[in-house]
Amino acid sequence: MISKKEHIISKFINGTLNAKDRKKVSKEISDYTMQKKALKMNIENRHNFDADNAWNSFQKRISEKKPHKNPKNINLFAFRKIVASVILIIGISIVSYLLYNNFSTIKYSEINTKNEIQEIKLPDGSLITLNHNSKIIFPEKFSKKTRIVEFSGEAFFKIKKNPKRPFIIKTEKAEVLVLGTSFNVEAYFNNIKVCVKTGKVKLSKKNIAENVKLIAGEEGTIKNNIISKNIVQDKNYLSWKNKSFIFENTKLSKAISDINKAYNVNIILENEDLENILITSSPSNKDIDILLDLICSPENLSFIKTGSKILITKKR
Repeated sequence: MISKKEHIISKFINGTLNAKDRKKVSKEISDYTMQKKALKMNIENRHNFDADNAWNSFQKRISEKKPHKNPKNINLFAFRKIVASVILIIGISIVSYLLYNNFSTIKYSEINTKNEIQEIKLPDGSLITLNHNSKIIFPEKFSKKTRIVEFSGEAFFKIKKNPKRPFIIKTEKAEVLVLGTSFNVEAYFNNIKVCVKTGKVKLSKKNIAENVKLIAGEEGTIKNNIISKNIVQDKNYLSWKNKSFIFENTKLSKAISDINKAYNVNIILENEDLENILITSSPSNKDIDILLDLICSPENLSFIKTGSKILITKKR
């Protein structure tokens, strides 16, 4: 059954629409550049569609149909432009409707981790290790031009190299562009940090041209809407993944923070006096009790498990 809007457009094309409604449709046609802009934004965000290229091709086809000097031909050409514009608007409306109502043929997978670390393999063979409380959304099949995933939380990415199909990680406030490399991403709330282990990465602020290019051993951050890059200072940025630590005159408060993150536990210090105790140790793949004993014993400390907490105190 034809909708009321489709009926009006049909009458407009046939020249049988009354003057009042014809004026309304003409106004809508005059706004078709805004429709084009909206379509471009929607499609690029979801499917990397080259809206500019499609639009330029459409305009080129229109411009090739030059009118003769005969006034009747000029009117016919103008009418054809109007008809083409109406058809374009109808097409835009249909595509936008499909986008907003998830009628796309592309299927997506969503993985959420809670109290576990999970490793997944993407359709291109890339390997992702997700930390606790992280989420990734990716298509079951990547496009021929790009590989795009949406991400929040923390994860270690080992991307399969393919220069013809760049890999793009989209977060709430930034984008990470890679060709083939390995790196760690933290994307929580409005802050993001990328530590590169191998290869090259470009970190960009979302919808803004500002970016930094990173190589192995460098980190890029976006904090308080400011983007910067530095040498990686934290030797334990991957301890959550490999349970290996390097503590060299490290404050006990920092060591405990790293251990909490790696083991997903809640270790607290009895008082502030313990925070600045310096420890030196390099434990690796240890049970949490053994690890804490290695940390505490040399400093005359002890730990007590109380419910969901682990309390570190001075030995009495």
